[in-house]
Amino acid sequence: MAQGIRRTIAVSFLRRLQLHFVVGGYRVLQFIVGIIIFYLFSPRVRICTRTMRHSDKDNIPWSRTFRLQKPYILLAKHSSAWDPFILGVVSRAPMHFISTDINFRTPLLRFLLHVLGTGSIQKNTRDLKAVMEILYLLKTKREPVCLFPEGLNTWDGNTHGIDSAIGKLIARSGVQVYCALIQGAYCAHPRWGKRPRRGRIDISIIPIVHSDTCLHPSTGLSTSPSTETVMQKITHSLNHHDLKTPRSHWQWYSVSQKRAEYIERLLFACPRCLSFNSIFSKNNDFYCTHCLAHWSVSREGHFTQGQHIAENSPHDWNTWQKHFLSKQLKTFSCINKVFFYDPHTCLYLGKKAEVHVGTGTFSLLHTEEGWKFQWKDYSTPKAQKRKQKRATKPLSAYMPWYKHVRHSLNDWSYEWILRTLSNINIQNNEKMEWKDGPILYQTYPLTPRRNTYKYLLAHEILTSSAS
Repeated sequence: MAQGIRRTIAVSFLRRLQLHFVVGGYRVLQFIVGIIIFYLFSPRVRICTRTMRHSDKDNIPWSRTFRLQKPYILLAKHSSAWDPFILGVVSRAPMHFISTDINFRTPLLRFLLHVLGTGSIQKNTRDLKAVMEILYLLKTKREPVCLFPEGLNTWDGNTHGIDSAIGKLIARSGVQVYCALIQGAYCAHPRWGKRPRRGRIDISIIPIVHSDTCLHPSTGLSTSPSTETVMQKITHSLNHHDLKTPRSHWQWYSVSQKRAEYIERLLFACPRCLSFNSIFSKNNDFYCTHCLAHWSVSREGHFTQGQHIAENSPHDWNTWQKHFLSKQLKTFSCINKVFFYDPHTCLYLGKKAEVHVGTGTFSLLHTEEGWKFQWKDYSTPKAQKRKQKRATKPLSAYMPWYKHVRHSLNDWSYEWILRTLSNINIQNNEKMEWKDGPILYQTYPLTPRRNTYKYLLAHEILTSSAS
């Protein structure tokens, strides 16, 4: 009995030590990151007592941080890569974030995320383990959890679709739900941008659901409001676009002299000459190398000067090029022809994409079997030696999982049928990942100005039309 008591005391002591370690590590990282965040963006927070639009919030005082009654769920629109850091800095209480499992591949980043109490979730899948972890944090540990319902960073500032599972999770949790509206984050550092721009970011905390209006946590019986009502409130609260909201401090971002840099990561089609892969950016301007059309990015983020077009913002341009790409793909009838391609692309594969295959050309190919992604290695002397070595000793000899890889050993090329691919997404530095069976593939362009977004759109268009 005495041994059991000592064991109980030791476990309690270790848990308290772990708690102090987590909170201490969180505070240290919060202080370090806070210096960077407040220097770059000067975030300001305001808490709204009721759900209202932006024009009705002018009389609410601003503050540097916010503190809400725990536990609660904080939903935020994912406008930039800085969103989790901004919310973590301005929150007084340690907050648990749910991040994609891709961020846990690096040992150092995995250690820091575990110190901060960050949970992992598989992207583009229904992860039951992550849902149970969220409910454990809310009900048992009574800690706040921050979620990004869109699941990915926005490309053009527009809000993506929200999965209906978010509404069910909120209803099952039975806790307070708030929406964090981060205004100015997209203009401060868009997904296609090269580096952050100094400016001011406004954060509005809006209550969406109160704890007494959710589903009963034990019985699960429906009360008011329903899941559909919760989803409508979430969609309405997160429906925000920086470039469509009039603000009085846009001049804060005028210090940047490279507002158009790397915009070709988003824009891949020219509305003047209808050509692909012809956009080139420099400083505040970008051009079409085919027809020499010229545009500039204003302080407000709109496209001005040069050739006047109807697509005067990233969202409008992206909407047009989606329709244009869909039309071109549906009318393309050539067999065994490349639709578009990108040279100087590295290919990685494996259970965690740890094997570097080589550098070659990645393309979208139309064949008799259907649309495919294709990667071909360069025909260099080094590549020829690698082919001969692998032909005499295949990779399956020392990698058992390699038997699942589909490829042609004659010219060392890989082909993937689009309808068989899953979990396709784009990471930082234009890395595109997908799964074909149990194997994870990753392409990495050596040129940072390459556009891999068009392959993601092509996959969405072709798979949706096929189904």
